[in-house]
Amino acid sequence: MGSGVKIYTAVIVACLAGAWLVKRQHIIATVKEETSEVERRITAIRMEVPGAPAAEPGSSDSPQDESAAGFDWEAMLLWRQGGGTEREKIALREAIDGMSGEEIILALEQIAALGLGEGEKDYLAGWFFNPLASKNPQAALHFFGKRAYRDIGTAMVLAKALGKWAESEPSAACAWVDQWIAGDESKDKSLSDVNDGRVRFERELARVLFFSDPQVLEERLLKMNAEEALHLLSSLGADRLDAKDHAAFADMARKTLPEDGKLKALSRVAETLSQDLEQVSGYLQRIGATPAEEAACVQAAAAENIKKFSSEHPLTIEELDRVREWIGTAESVSTGGITGAVLGEALYWNRMSFEEAAALVMHYRQEDASDEGVVDFLKRGGCCHGQGSMELAERIADPALRENAIRHIRNH
Repeated sequence: MGSGVKIYTAVIVACLAGAWLVKRQHIIATVKEETSEVERRITAIRMEVPGAPAAEPGSSDSPQDESAAGFDWEAMLLWRQGGGTEREKIALREAIDGMSGEEIILALEQIAALGLGEGEKDYLAGWFFNPLASKNPQAALHFFGKRAYRDIGTAMVLAKALGKWAESEPSAACAWVDQWIAGDESKDKSLSDVNDGRVRFERELARVLFFSDPQVLEERLLKMNAEEALHLLSSLGADRLDAKDHAAFADMARKTLPEDGKLKALSRVAETLSQDLEQVSGYLQRIGATPAEEAACVQAAAAENIKKFSSEHPLTIEELDRVREWIGTAESVSTGGITGAVLGEALYWNRMSFEEAAALVMHYRQEDASDEGVVDFLKRGGCCHGQGSMELAERIADPALRENAIRHIRNH
């Protein structure tokens, strides 16, 4: 044998009489001789694959060599049609799990060079997908990246592989994603499109780069459209960042997003902290929130807090008073307005009936001596309840605000 990588995994696959015997120490079944053209194709593949072992002059790491890949591919394909037992398949998976990354690459090279249809090749390669993703993430992306265009499961596994690679080579990982996106034939390349693979790849890159190389992430965000950048930063903000990372997150949002997007991204972090509203106050202090940022975050956190409690039991005035007391500690917001908006969202999320929400709105209208709560309630979720919404709007004292509210109701 030459000095090339030799595979001593343990699979004996015998298709005669429908019986497969798989052993751990040696692969006994041999692959039929391939032509010299197949050898040339495998050599070309190796030159492109990260981590692939190079065949040395005089080595026998060719398709004919049983130690290069001792699988009977034709026999394995019978499983695609329902052959084989579950015990036999488990044994084969265990054998493949015992292979090194280099050995798996050799097997995939051989599959790529077989004279089979794409569906058959996909089936054979699929046996090696998860083991390769864990042992050589970069090679997994090379071999299976195209599958992520159409398969969510593949995209999920490859996203994790990408994140692992990005930890050590962020620039190379970013370049791979850019190349992957360029190869996508779908017309709409935005993250709002139904391309789960791209969404997952970009999210994983953002999570890694924020901590390992924020400058690279910032440059990447600035090259995206506003929707893409907001999508990724909001996803990052939803991951419950440590307090020490809040200021850096806010700084990145301010540098890379337009005003409305920035407020949404910062509010996403506030929502993750909303179970303890004092934590939200600490977050606002750490990021040095502007009045507009404070108002957006306070409203988002209050709504999320009430949404949680009202999902467990009917919302009480005592609970609302507690939230309103916290809202009142913020200098940049109207307690009445945010109360109305929060109740509107609770109604929208079916946390209470319209009658219950409207009664609370009117209770606080009297307490605050202001129409702000009614106006904001109707803007949020209270505008779509026919005569009930209209009767509430008629009770707004200010003529201009009343007319705007009525117009809003009629348009919805």
